[in-house]
Amino acid sequence: MELDLIFSIGPACRPAYHLKQNFLRLFSCPLDWQMNYSLSSCLHLFQTSFKTFFTEIHENTERKGAHGNRYIVDVQNSITSIHHFDSAPPLEEAHARFLAVMQKRFHTLHEAVLHSHTVGLICNRQDSIEDLASFLQSFGKIYENTRFILINIRDDRLLTSVTEKIYTINPRLQIREYSFCDQYQRMETAPENEWLGNTEIWSDILQEYTLSNHPITQYIKSRNKPVFIYGAGVYCLKLKHLLEKNHIMPAFIVVTHQDANPSCIEGTPVISYSTLLSYAAGDSAITTGHNSSCGAGNQPILHETPAVCNDPLIIISVIDQTVSQEIYRLLKSDGFQSVIRFNSSLRPIY
Repeated sequence: MELDLIFSIGPACRPAYHLKQNFLRLFSCPLDWQMNYSLSSCLHLFQTSFKTFFTEIHENTERKGAHGNRYIVDVQNSITSIHHFDSAPPLEEAHARFLAVMQKRFHTLHEAVLHSHTVGLICNRQDSIEDLASFLQSFGKIYENTRFILINIRDDRLLTSVTEKIYTINPRLQIREYSFCDQYQRMETAPENEWLGNTEIWSDILQEYTLSNHPITQYIKSRNKPVFIYGAGVYCLKLKHLLEKNHIMPAFIVVTHQDANPSCIEGTPVISYSTLLSYAAGDSAITTGHNSSCGAGNQPILHETPAVCNDPLIIISVIDQTVSQEIYRLLKSDGFQSVIRFNSSLRPIY
């Protein structure tokens, strides 16, 4: 399904995290990393343009937020913030900074919704379908010219597979609910990741959605170059799926060394960096496309004819910032001009 915009309506960080991981989070929204807020609080904030958002606060000094930040509660709206209030400056200063940033984020979100035809609201709530429908009807009255799809992830520990139900309220309002065991699958080795839920199924579900005029894919299309992905890890697949949903077929996946890497990933040949250099220098050309050269155990076929392109667009899919910057510097030093990398928030750097 194609959406113009999708953003999280809580009740905590999980939906925003998975939007980010799957390159569907276009910008920061005020509720993205807040915790424990109800549908009624969410609705009230949009109805009042976030004017009461954290205006009356209480600091719980007996608890610490994430990364040593303050543990702050929005008294009026019953929302907890553990990410945004730095412990270094005085609370009054941190509070003023927070309010300014969040008003700016709301304005960005509000304008984006106004200029969108179809918007996704994503959450992982245990509220009844009746309550979700009531919320969506009231939310729809705020933006009467926008179509809304409310995507709810319901945790059901008794399920062994995913069930999907669609509830159509009217032609403009729809609920799509996915029920499954939303529990982190490697608890025995990484219990600290419990808050992530079932990461594999979240990614599978979000593969069903794409953004119209996605800024990354729009930029790539405007460059009109063959696209290579550097790196064959988790984010390689996420990027590959994003591109292919937008009708961009990566020509190659590049790895530093071919050893221990597959020769092909989902139909796209994997080549070493040395092969890329040879290709760019015109010493050889490589058969492109999803073809027999990508068979199991086979390497991409090299030909002695001149390379068809020596200036591809290379997207670095490695998110580790130290490694990513090393790869970026290497590519630039070897003469590659068109390189995209991502910062730690998965924002593209063109």
